[in-house]
Amino acid sequence: LTVDGRMDPGGETVTRLRHDIGEDFASHSAPDHRTVIDHHERLARGEEGPLFTRPKSLGEIVAKNATETVDHDTERSNRQAARYLHDREDLGDHPRFAAEAIKQAGAKGIGEVRDLVAKLFQNNPERGDRYAYDVAKQLDPEQRNAFLGSAEAWDNRPFGVPKDNAPPPKKEETESKEQPQELQAGKGTADPVPLDPAQPTDPTPFQAANAEPQADLADSDGGSGGDDTSQEDKEAAKTDGKKAAEDNAQNTPNAPANAKSETEEKPVTKKTPQGTVTVYPIKAEALAARTEPKSGEVGTTFQDKVGGIEVKGEPNHGYGVKLEDNQGGVALGRYQLKRGALIDAGFKDKDGNWTDKARALGVDSEESFLKSPKAQDAAMDAYMTKVDGYIRHLGLDKQHGREFIGVMGTNIEVTQSGLAAAIHRAGQGEVNAYFKHQAEQSWKIDRDPFPANKKELFLAIETRLREFQNVEYRKR
Repeated sequence: LTVDGRMDPGGETVTRLRHDIGEDFASHSAPDHRTVIDHHERLARGEEGPLFTRPKSLGEIVAKNATETVDHDTERSNRQAARYLHDREDLGDHPRFAAEAIKQAGAKGIGEVRDLVAKLFQNNPERGDRYAYDVAKQLDPEQRNAFLGSAEAWDNRPFGVPKDNAPPPKKEETESKEQPQELQAGKGTADPVPLDPAQPTDPTPFQAANAEPQADLADSDGGSGGDDTSQEDKEAAKTDGKKAAEDNAQNTPNAPANAKSETEEKPVTKKTPQGTVTVYPIKAEALAARTEPKSGEVGTTFQDKVGGIEVKGEPNHGYGVKLEDNQGGVALGRYQLKRGALIDAGFKDKDGNWTDKARALGVDSEESFLKSPKAQDAAMDAYMTKVDGYIRHLGLDKQHGREFIGVMGTNIEVTQSGLAAAIHRAGQGEVNAYFKHQAEQSWKIDRDPFPANKKELFLAIETRLREFQNVEYRKR
């Protein structure tokens, strides 16, 4: 602004305002400067002004509703994030990640995001207001009402427009609508998550969702490395699955359909936006065969955390889950291992056939692998041993102990556990690319730190580095 108080219609300030809030004001006319002056003069006299002003503080509303108890890690992460957001020039993509947390984690996500808003609002009410508004406007009506605590709290009219150009808030019909897919417990499950904070759920926490919105079983590369997966691998995966089904059919006696027990459990198949999920039943004795890892093996703490992210909400710890994604890839079991990971583990050869190592554990098909928790744990341990080799080969082990501030404003220390989890998520090639990019940027976080074509993947990698930095990796 120049000293005359006017803005150049084509200048930087107006251009930025149009980019940031143009959509909100698109259907409204702006007041002229005389109306604005009149508005403030009336307010000074204690009268009602001619302009519409937002009547409620969303930050205060959300902060008052932040009655849920969050775990220690979330509380600490939110405290750090609130300090980080307090000092930033703008909020960046953080509200979008928070909205994703609510979409993916339902009631638990709402509680964790509310806690962050409360902390931010306490130190900076204006910033807390803006954060709550930016989160709320990205949510569907059902999600938004649950986040704010009521439908009345939301007002979609932009403030600062003449009252005669500010019609009543739009009434959104929600009761007759089917609950959106985003409100379900996870992108790989079909059971909706209750949004009442009094009904707890156990999905991915906010720390994962706000920086890894695509980190559930549908997007995990299970060691195959994302873009490293060739079309030939995908086609081979399809063929392998088809062959397993044919083998099972050939080994089934030609008995009448009613000869089988009516109580015999069968695989359950469901369609999701990410692909087709099939869940195979697991026998109790097979689950009981899970044993504590031996010295030198990947520990249960690490395995359980990976499994909890990959197949959250699935029965039997997710051991029976098979995902066929929309691009033709197949991921198997609790750890969502793909063909490349199973080859690295020595459970498949380069042609996609099950090896003697797999057969020694009773595995000769996808179904037998999915029904054997013991085999999956062994495959995961063998694959992570291969990952340890990738870490040394790429020189990533030289990053051990490095500390830096992540894009979410939290402290991260590079550890073997974090590196292993990141490679399991995105593949060794992408993790190496992430570290090269950070080195080129001198490990300094700016307003938009990652390349546009790598943004989501690099965020996912950084989330794994953060969430697994203190997780026990291998038994000593």
